[in-house]
Amino acid sequence: KDPVQWASAYYSLPSWIVARFFKYFGAEEAKRLCHLCNQRGPVTVRTNTRKLTRDQLQSSLGSDGIDVALTKYSPWGLTLVNGRPTGGVIHLEQAKQNLMELQDEGSQLIAIATGAKKGGSVLDYCAGAGGKTLALVAMMEGSGSIRAWEPHVSRRLHLKERIREYNAEDVVTVLDDLESVHEQRVDCTLVDAPCSSLGTLRRHPQLRWSVDETEA
Repeated sequence: KDPVQWASAYYSLPSWIVARFFKYFGAEEAKRLCHLCNQRGPVTVRTNTRKLTRDQLQSSLGSDGIDVALTKYSPWGLTLVNGRPTGGVIHLEQAKQNLMELQDEGSQLIAIATGAKKGGSVLDYCAGAGGKTLALVAMMEGSGSIRAWEPHVSRRLHLKERIREYNAEDVVTVLDDLESVHEQRVDCTLVDAPCSSLGTLRRHPQLRWSVDETEA
């Protein structure tokens, strides 16, 4: 039997996705990836290190009966061992007080990869909802200058709201037009460019059938 077609049927994934897994990772790793695509993704938060340490956040969550584990790579992250709490993370007291932010470890690592320094300057291009923007604020210890650009107006308005909630308006300037983006002179630029979003299959399983091979 064709292993690609078998895995496609067994794991309910398009054959073109499975074929790429087999091509680039080999049969065993491809099957493992197919299996992971059908599992719930971990619920991970980023510590707002402007307000407390990761250990302090871990202790605070533990006091509320929420078991967490340290993320493997990010020095800011905690994974909720039992997954999404009743009502969601945003209803936890620590989230309401902006002590933490719901953010995958991978996104945290993207911010870390910029190497942004205290007092430096960064352009966050395609900032989206601002998760990595806020991570940069904490990474730069609330100093320096961060310029954020998001082409979608509704997202840009939401981004401005989040910046206000985090009291980061003294650090972050949300740019309103592309011309002003091109005028920026910064130490580094973070570009999390729009893509097929297939890397989020665990959280958005419908994408497997809505994204065509030509879009990937």
